[in-house]
Amino acid sequence: MQNGLRIDCYRERVSYFHANGRARLIGAYRDEKEAGGYTAHYENGRKMEQGSYRDGARHGPWVYFDNQGNATRRDLWRDGKVIE
Repeated sequence: MQNGLRIDCYRERVSYFHANGRARLIGAYRDEKEAGGYTAHYENGRKMEQGSYRDGARHGPWVYFDNQGNATRRDLWRDGKVIE
């Protein structure tokens, strides 16, 4: 791990970390575009947002959380645009 970035090239997963060592972002890439599951965390370790990417664009359900871990909003995305 260097400067908070760890890359596992075999699985194309990327993880960024807060200075306290807790995960800040966990995601995946395919062909240099975001693909698959994505989770961002607050510095306290609770989820900030969670959803999926397809071909570099948000796709499917996304949930957003406050810093106490309570879901505050839910969106449905299709090809990078909110549809619901």
